[in-house]
Amino acid sequence: MADDDLRAWILGRVALLLDVAPSRISPERPLTEQGMDSVSAVALVGELEAELRRELDADLLHDHPTVDDLVALLDQGAGYRHS
Repeated sequence: MADDDLRAWILGRVALLLDVAPSRISPERPLTEQGMDSVSAVALVGELEAELRRELDADLLHDHPTVDDLVALLDQGAGYRHS
């Protein structure tokens, strides 16, 4: 998935989880400052795993709190769950 497609997908999923318009989500601000709680964070990581077809660290959003951080990490192929 290309950077722009991944960013748009994440913004759309976050907006859906937070029940706001995608334009209200700032890719530079931590998602917790925009209303994301631990339940929605776990849901987002699960949806990312399904979309990208790979396992991700459960604390992905803790370590990479913004949409831009997530896109940069996932575009590099990183973020796999460590066993």
